[in-house]
Amino acid sequence: MKTLLIAIAGLGALALTTPAQAGGVAVCIEVGSNATGGGDDKQYFIRRSPSINSRTLERQAREDFDNRRYGGSNNWAPHCDRSRSMEHGQYVLILGGRRLDYAGAPYTRWALGYGANRTAAKREAVRQLRLRDGGYQDRHGYSVVESGSF
Repeated sequence: MKTLLIAIAGLGALALTTPAQAGGVAVCIEVGSNATGGGDDKQYFIRRSPSINSRTLERQAREDFDNRRYGGSNNWAPHCDRSRSMEHGQYVLILGGRRLDYAGAPYTRWALGYGANRTAAKREAVRQLRLRDGGYQDRHGYSVVESGSF
């Protein structure tokens, strides 16, 4: 009987503990067109939380995109990214330094990076920027628009 009571007390203690919650970061970037018809980032919608997972945050960022589109309707789907399986870490959102496209029209590109620390997050953001902007080179540079932890 004593063993049974100890076992029940142990199970009760386990039931009272709460599991660690997964956090995340997500961004949806509205992509429109510039004066020459090329792709151009118009605005971004970022969500981050230490206790909400990245899939939910991406859904919320997409809802923000749908609710507050730049200049009305947009036929382009947003470019979205999220921290996926990384539950806690650092993030940076960067703005690429290339200001003109190949035809000389104004040009904007943002990219999200995340990692165990700020350096890793910046490295990932630059990698993402290169994927989104085929003309990006190190000489163009970038600026950090937002950063933090999740």
